[in-house]
Amino acid sequence: MFFFSGERENAHRKAFTKWVNSKLADHPTEPCTIKDVVTDLQDGRMLLNLLEVLTRKKLKKEKGNLRVHKINNVERALVLLDECKIKLVGINGFDIVDGKHRVILGLLWSIILRFQVEEVMQQEVNAESAKSFTIEKRLLEWCRERLDGYDVEINDFSSSWQNGLAFSAILHSYNPEAFDYTEVKQMGTTERLEHAFQSAEDGFDVPRILDASDVNVPRPDKKLIILY
Repeated sequence: MFFFSGERENAHRKAFTKWVNSKLADHPTEPCTIKDVVTDLQDGRMLLNLLEVLTRKKLKKEKGNLRVHKINNVERALVLLDECKIKLVGINGFDIVDGKHRVILGLLWSIILRFQVEEVMQQEVNAESAKSFTIEKRLLEWCRERLDGYDVEINDFSSSWQNGLAFSAILHSYNPEAFDYTEVKQMGTTERLEHAFQSAEDGFDVPRILDASDVNVPRPDKKLIILY
């Protein structure tokens, strides 16, 4: 569950912060933003706000700034996640309050898998596949189904996405009138990725979580691709 250090970890931190902000903006009573997932989730209140959006439940929060208040808030969030059948291996409230970045990123990845990837796959993939495949395999199958008829081959959630064609083709499969796919194929990689991310935001209300520089690398990070 835990993450590599250095540049890849920084990419996760940036993308996860954008994802959390896209959810917090929809909070019914306290819409807000954070600057950094590691530092801003430590007191547990923002974590509970996030879970209120994802679960549509009103959750009690302790407003004090003492360590005990922060731990109680985080533990309340962890209990709810356990009730949602999310495996929290190696994650505890003390580490989150202490700002242990790998633990916090691991927690967020578990939340993303459960509330974003898994829920979408339950809607998009047939019940037979949902039972027999892992989340990653189900998502890969869904991508291949969307790309049927396009000259794009998807073998993984890394290098298969580097040139931006897969992103563009999936968007085009939903709305062929949105843009000229032939013109997109003639673009350079960076331009094509920027076009795909902007088209997703403008036409499909998909938050701009990634930049072209996150994907236009020799081995794009799998977690970032799955997140988007």
